[in-house]
Amino acid sequence: MIARLTIRCLGGFEVRLGDRTLDGFESQKVRALLVFLLFHRDRRSSRDRLASLLWPEKEEEAARRNLRQAVYNLKRVLPAIDDQTEAVLADRDHIAFHPRLSIWFDVDEFHKSRQRGLFEDRVDPHYLAEAAGVYRGDLLQAFSIKDSSEFEHWLSHERTQLREQAANVYRTLVECYLARGEIRLGTRFAHRLATIDPLSEEAHGYLIQLYGYSGRRSRAVAQYETLRHLLDEELGIEPSAETQKILAVALSEGERDAIKPEEGEPVGPLLPLVGRRSPFEQLEEQWRQALDSGRHATLVCGEPGVGKTRLVRSFLDSVSSRSGTTVLKGRCDEAIPRPYQPIAQVLQNAFSSHTGDVEFSLEMVSTKVLQEVARLLPDLADLLGAPAAAVEGTEGRHKLFSCIGSFLDLFISSGDSREAGALILFLDDLDAADNDSLQLLRYLVQRSGPHPLWIVATCDSNSRANLLERLGEDRDSSDHALELERLDALASEEIAAALVNERQAAGLADFLVERGGGLPVAITAWINYLWDEGILRSLSGEWRLTRTIDDLPPTVDGSLDHLVLQRLSHLPSSTRRLATLASIIGQQFTADLLQEAEEEHMTVIDLGLQILLERWLVQRHVSSWSTPYNETATEHSGRETAGDTFEFSHRRIQQAIYRAVSPGRRRFLHRQLAEVLASRGGAEDRQCEALAFHLSHAGQWREAFPYLQMAARKAAAVMAAETATFYFEKADLAAAQAAESSDEEEHLEHWRAQREELQRQYRRFLATSSSPVDNGSGN
Repeated sequence: MIARLTIRCLGGFEVRLGDRTLDGFESQKVRALLVFLLFHRDRRSSRDRLASLLWPEKEEEAARRNLRQAVYNLKRVLPAIDDQTEAVLADRDHIAFHPRLSIWFDVDEFHKSRQRGLFEDRVDPHYLAEAAGVYRGDLLQAFSIKDSSEFEHWLSHERTQLREQAANVYRTLVECYLARGEIRLGTRFAHRLATIDPLSEEAHGYLIQLYGYSGRRSRAVAQYETLRHLLDEELGIEPSAETQKILAVALSEGERDAIKPEEGEPVGPLLPLVGRRSPFEQLEEQWRQALDSGRHATLVCGEPGVGKTRLVRSFLDSVSSRSGTTVLKGRCDEAIPRPYQPIAQVLQNAFSSHTGDVEFSLEMVSTKVLQEVARLLPDLADLLGAPAAAVEGTEGRHKLFSCIGSFLDLFISSGDSREAGALILFLDDLDAADNDSLQLLRYLVQRSGPHPLWIVATCDSNSRANLLERLGEDRDSSDHALELERLDALASEEIAAALVNERQAAGLADFLVERGGGLPVAITAWINYLWDEGILRSLSGEWRLTRTIDDLPPTVDGSLDHLVLQRLSHLPSSTRRLATLASIIGQQFTADLLQEAEEEHMTVIDLGLQILLERWLVQRHVSSWSTPYNETATEHSGRETAGDTFEFSHRRIQQAIYRAVSPGRRRFLHRQLAEVLASRGGAEDRQCEALAFHLSHAGQWREAFPYLQMAARKAAAVMAAETATFYFEKADLAAAQAAESSDEEEHLEHWRAQREELQRQYRRFLATSSSPVDNGSGN
């Protein structure tokens, strides 16, 4: 069987068979014939029509003779189906491609993705981004046949239609990312819109607005001046009053100096999501199962860095944009365990963001439910005062689990479709979850409720069987899990083709295959490294390799840690300090904690975070969303970052930066963060786990002990046995370390008494702690 033909006509002309470029086309008219036949593959084309289209100045016989020669050339260049069957079918009157010829044609792919992205007035950003990735420029850019006016007219018509459709794709994506507050992505597509329609005030208005949101006031002014000059030169008019108003709003966004990234390069290379069509369709099937059954759990498994989170997030963007389904996100952090951590984070995110189309009101919830849920929600506990008295044992845990299920039912979007009445819990890194959290998840999956609930979680492949079993499913079940593999060479070729022109794509693809090894996090790191080094640059709206990538400096060893640190070394020292401090905090961090620990003005923190955002090293944390396209934006879209939560773009980036910090420096920074957290009013109960973590890592065992003890009691109060055990044992270790460093007998006796009391508390907890809840029928 022959390999599939890949034919690209958007942004240039290229024909490939597998990894080989097919040359040998004798003339532009042979290429024109190929493209015209591709556009009319659903029917046979008349020889008379083709001859008059391409050779209008010739006599009929001469034109038909030239057509025969062009068809012969096509047959010679294109691969045969088999020994007896040629790629091009030609009889006396008609010409067509053989229906068995396997062809990937970029124009067809653009139309398919665009139609799926805008299906029945629903916006699906995943497929729109696919369409944007395929559209690399005008149809047959810079291609013309001067003596074939009819073909030129046809080409101009098709080119204009495709350009307008691409503009609509870009416009919709900009609106989508604006609503969700993803400034970098919005800026990228606004630039593309301005590139294909330079006189569009709308496109320039988007850019002015986006620059204003990110605090780049000088860039907003420069964009306005670019538009004003273009309109004056081409049309002799001034920008409209609406555009002037957009500029005024952008200039009022803030007073700080603007960041000045390289001109024409507002964000780094944007890598398309490729090679994931089959997993995406598997998630579609899992989602349908959740809607049909009412309750369903799905694990997305794979090695670290294989792209699990991005795949799920892209799919959930698609689902929520189509239906308004509510998505709540939680994450497991094995460094700082908390009771029922992923679900507690989901509850906090839901309570804080008030997502969904239903108006949230505490009056809708019974006092019993609120008091129970308040055990895991500090903000809710503040509103209610003291929560209800603890009920120990199986009865107490069942009551807590039941009330959590009832509370989650509140965060459901209203709507006519069954999708709109569903709730999705997206849990990242579930392999780090403790047994208590998994028992709660099992309860939620088995519990009957008024609305469909889908729990979709990412995990390492090695944890798949164990997690399925603990969630009550068969260890080998394929109905509740899908495996994500590394990208193949074809996917690397798609990434390269989406970034650079066809002349450079093959070399870049080979480089990514060799250096990235099919691991998306590594491929992304290498692309960003090439960008940082100036090897990959955006010139006149196109990404290009400015020099060879065959021989990189000997200092680049290719490991992910080294690439991250190499990239970090190019940043200002203040930004490097910020990244280091953030890595000490953990995978997620807030701007205000950075500001307090660094003792810097918020403007400096803001600038540093913007640089890290633009270099794709960190991203804003999105905790919940119901649609990325309507009036509910759940990710902060403005410039100010003081109250924002951020996260490293991948946990391996955080780990690489953390490992590079010397042990002494780590201890100092952990101590510094603990002091900041302790200085916050009322922080002990809310932040006891974080305080215990930082003080323990600072080696300050005496100071860590009361927070470890507090964390143990806090977990015990909600019957989170594994978390309570962790902190009881850690507190016992802290007391032992404190006693060991004490010289005076009085202090030794104090710590011996502390340990004895702690062990009594732990024994009492073990005697009263509940057995696992396996009954999912409670209300």
